[in-house]
Amino acid sequence: MFSLNPKPLFWVPVRLTVPGEPEPATLELQFAHMATDQLKAWVDDARERSTNDADTIRTIVRDWRGVDAEFSEDALAQLVRNYPASAAEIFEQYLRALTESRTKN
Repeated sequence: MFSLNPKPLFWVPVRLTVPGEPEPATLELQFAHMATDQLKAWVDDARERSTNDADTIRTIVRDWRGVDAEFSEDALAQLVRNYPASAAEIFEQYLRALTESRTKN
């Protein structure tokens, strides 16, 4: 049965660019769900703020799997610092997970 109340947290496989590697690396991120109004405010805030990328994604990422370190805010900041494309890729894949249908043909 479809629930009007989504799960507050959900896991998504996320592909991240690794410089020098022909294929992206895949790790699983646990994201916090946002309702439409929260999502719009977060996206607007991310576009307007001049803070670092780790602050933007820290709002949505709660945990990870497939990483060689335990999840923490410092480890997330290290990921963003060491892989320059990662914050934008996480941001985009989070939006996709919330807004796109996953139907199979």
